[in-house]
Amino acid sequence: VCVCACACACACACACVCVCACLRACVCVHMSVQITSPTPELREMQISTWNNLAQTYIKLKQWTEALAACNRALKLDPNNIKALFRAAKVYSEKRDFSQSIKLLAKANAADPSNKTVASELATLRRRHSEQQEKEKAMYRRMVSGGSQPAAATSSPTATSSGDAGKSSTATGGGEADGKAKSGTTMATLSLYAGAAVVATLAMGVAFYLVR
Repeated sequence: VCVCACACACACACACVCVCACLRACVCVHMSVQITSPTPELREMQISTWNNLAQTYIKLKQWTEALAACNRALKLDPNNIKALFRAAKVYSEKRDFSQSIKLLAKANAADPSNKTVASELATLRRRHSEQQEKEKAMYRRMVSGGSQPAAATSSPTATSSGDAGKSSTATGGGEADGKAKSGTTMATLSLYAGAAVVATLAMGVAFYLVR
């Protein structure tokens, strides 16, 4: 199944390339013939050829070549609906919604009854509006994000300095308490030692008197 699918995909791609090559050949033939005053039939044939070539390039996602073909068709007929519509699609794929809307608005003005053009124009206007809202929101986040880090940076500094003060105070207090306790212990030991000496002397005196 996978092999068949790959073969079909390759065949479609080859077909698109062949069609593109044939259309290019037709265009070259048209361009090589020097016609001072082309007949309406020949002019329509040239426009159709350029439009078909543009559609082929769109299928191949070759946007630059597709736009060039659309422009050649529009040079022959500035209000050609197909050329305007396909050029608008190329600009839409390139995320240039402003130019795409401009072309579709021109096509809609030339043929207001064309529902496909009107629908695509409404869709693009909505997408363009959404894109603008996203850009505004991103800009607001960038602006607000630029002022917050300073406050956030100063706050930890103040906190750390406060913590350092508390730590030093706590350390100083702890050292003072330790010294006080140490002094008390030494005084107590001194008293005990003095009492022991006195008791020893008293016992010696009493023993001497008894003898």
